[in-house]
Amino acid sequence: MDEEKICSYCEQPIEGDEFKILGDESIVCNECFEEACKQCAVCDEYFIEDSMKTLDDDDNTLVCEDCYEYRTEECGICGGRFLEDDMTFWGDVRICPGCLDDRCPSFDEDKVEEETQEAYDAFCAKYVGKRVLDQEAGEIQLDETVGDEAPTCYSISVTVDENGVITEISRLTASMLLSEGERSSDWRPYPISSSDYSFWAEDLLEDNLEFADEDEADDEEE
Repeated sequence: MDEEKICSYCEQPIEGDEFKILGDESIVCNECFEEACKQCAVCDEYFIEDSMKTLDDDDNTLVCEDCYEYRTEECGICGGRFLEDDMTFWGDVRICPGCLDDRCPSFDEDKVEEETQEAYDAFCAKYVGKRVLDQEAGEIQLDETVGDEAPTCYSISVTVDENGVITEISRLTASMLLSEGERSSDWRPYPISSSDYSFWAEDLLEDNLEFADEDEADDEEE
């Protein structure tokens, strides 16, 4: 005679094969399986929901106790618990997507270009046509890294002709250093604002290029 099966949730006897075996090998009746059990977001096994852990992400992800212990991590900034696959190194600690986005926001490149178009046009109008000294014709890459905790590298390229005259300037771009190891570095694009053109972009050109005096440039054109 088969041993009587008792549902782990409602504690009522189970008739025949009207049951499910959960990820922790406990048994529940089909009705309790539908009403009281959820699937773990990591191992995909089903468990009684009351025994599961809720993560601190936007989706309130449910995981079983084992996956909570071995497959999730505590954010080094906010202290919340998140899936380890969603975490990113920030210096020596790992942080959640929300804290990462607070410090290094994700952005739409096309939208940023649209929002900074006027500033970029004004910047180009100021420098395109100026002559620089001691530069060979071609593209000149200019970079500057600033900051200590999360250094940000600002970059821009300037094209000069055979006379040293600036003919083209790229858009300003930036990347933030999230972490650095012995063999690799993890950089993430950082959004540009309009004010960056009158600050970082101008600094890059003024600090790295020597411009001809306007009177000298006018004399050479004549």
